[in-house]
Amino acid sequence: MPPLFLALTTFCCCQRPAAAQAQSINFVVLRRLDIASEGAVPLGPLVQGADGLFYGTASAGAASRLGSVFRFDADGGNFSVLFPFFGPPDNGASPVGGLLQARDGFFYGTTAAGGFNNFGTLFRFDPTSAAPAPAYLASFNLGSLGTDPESSLVEAFDGSLRGTATGGGNANAGAFFRVDVPSGTLLPLSSFFGALDGAFPSARPVRSSRDGNFYGTTLQGGRFNAGTIYRVDGAGARTVVFDFNADTIGSLPRALTEGFDTNFYGVTRTGGTLGVGTIFRFDPTARQFDLLYTFSPSDGSGYDAFGDLLRASDGNFYGTTSRGGAFDAGTIFRVTPGGAFATLYSFTNNIFFDGANPQAALTQGADGRLYGTAAGVEGQPATIFRVDLGLPRPTPLVRFFNPTVASVGDTVALVGEAFVGASAVLFTGENNTLVPASAFQVVSGTYLLAQVPDGAVTGPVTVVNADAAQQPSAATLTVSVPGSTPPPPANTLAVVSLIANDAAASLVGPDNGQFLLTRAGGDLAQPLAVRFTVSGSALRARDYALANANGTTIGGNPFTLTFPAGADTLTIDVVPRPGAFRGRARNVILRLAPDPQRVKTYTLGASNTATVTIAAQ
Repeated sequence: MPPLFLALTTFCCCQRPAAAQAQSINFVVLRRLDIASEGAVPLGPLVQGADGLFYGTASAGAASRLGSVFRFDADGGNFSVLFPFFGPPDNGASPVGGLLQARDGFFYGTTAAGGFNNFGTLFRFDPTSAAPAPAYLASFNLGSLGTDPESSLVEAFDGSLRGTATGGGNANAGAFFRVDVPSGTLLPLSSFFGALDGAFPSARPVRSSRDGNFYGTTLQGGRFNAGTIYRVDGAGARTVVFDFNADTIGSLPRALTEGFDTNFYGVTRTGGTLGVGTIFRFDPTARQFDLLYTFSPSDGSGYDAFGDLLRASDGNFYGTTSRGGAFDAGTIFRVTPGGAFATLYSFTNNIFFDGANPQAALTQGADGRLYGTAAGVEGQPATIFRVDLGLPRPTPLVRFFNPTVASVGDTVALVGEAFVGASAVLFTGENNTLVPASAFQVVSGTYLLAQVPDGAVTGPVTVVNADAAQQPSAATLTVSVPGSTPPPPANTLAVVSLIANDAAASLVGPDNGQFLLTRAGGDLAQPLAVRFTVSGSALRARDYALANANGTTIGGNPFTLTFPAGADTLTIDVVPRPGAFRGRARNVILRLAPDPQRVKTYTLGASNTATVTIAAQ
């Protein structure tokens, strides 16, 4: 299906608080999703991967009727459904949030249902795979992990992820959790308790570039039971910093978005003086709340802003409403940091045209254009669209480096934003010259690896976009040994091997079996996480347990174990369970798995599979 191109001029009838502006826009329908095979009701924002393609989720439809993950290029071509969801007990269902590409190159996401408890799952997939498939890392529950995760994940400075579960937790009012990367371990950090503490955090948290803390919103709770803004510090301690009021400033707040001024901006779905939502600004340091705009159900400007705001490259904010507009089918709008509001486009509710009911946040591509989805009304297909407002390409911003001190030839990780489509990475040279990186790799939109070039000296680092737009980093990289490039180390990757140190186990004795993992080469002074899978005729948990050297049970599949710094061996004990193995022997097979990270830290030795046999009683 070829894209449908429209050049339209739309007007906002509303004059609150500033006169609306008319603007000619280029609106393109890239695709109408086939409900039965491709998906329906996309609720999470699209995300552009390091490969330049856009990735999205549908919360329903596709072959399973339980949603899908799809991708496409900037013109809507090369569309493919990567996989559908099939529901419990082994699969997720109904992804409501969007995806996040983490610094290991994998995409991570959640589903609001499915999994062993049918309360949602945490999954990831490799976009470089010939046939990407989800690896389910955890199932949510009524306990501390929470239920019904509906938001996208966000990345912390250390590379771990944060997210929220709308329900569950210790008081059934939601939970805040952490995901360690690359192990994929899901850890609860805090539970919401309702009332003054806030309840039902359905929106993604956001990391503040001002203080490094995470900020988010709850749908209910607070002093007026209209929702809250909360803060979570590095230790996981959570504090309510603002209470919404439905009568004046709004209720049911969506996620916060950080502006270039480091204040937060957001929308509420309901409340305000007209009852259908507001747009606001919040200063996290002064805890100052400013009401910027009040939506109206009667003036055609749109209302029921279900999706979050997008801060675009021009410094303004763009969003969608699911209702209102010229055809009561939703709108696309712009609001400035000062509160000047304009409706840019009204959806027509025509399934053969542009569709209706946009509920996901917009995304700005590396080309400067905006991309989004319209969920459609019940039973009608969703659409994927693109809007060209003539905005500049996003300028890459470097927030910090890891490490902060490096030598010529070292690889430095840059953490920031808008790295997709980067054309160059420039280091500071002598006399304020700029020296191109020896090599660089865009791993995700927020993570880039660059090699310090010959001639680099201490100074800022700059990432350049395709239009040559650039902004030097505020932080300074210390180059400790400027000059000629040193020879590369003889072996930069650790070689990991596996044998059966004790290949026999039984309940008689008792006698545990044991696997031995060894590493050679690489940097022994650093910890090393390795993955392995388990199979065999013996059933884990029922017939045996796996334990590490201190007797702690090892869980998961695939599994991850970490060599401590300075250690070159690890042992895994096979501990038979009482009552098992009557009548015949059973075996346990371990296989080392390749390093899942884009930037590899280990490779497999010749001996990477081993078997322990557990004797029958």
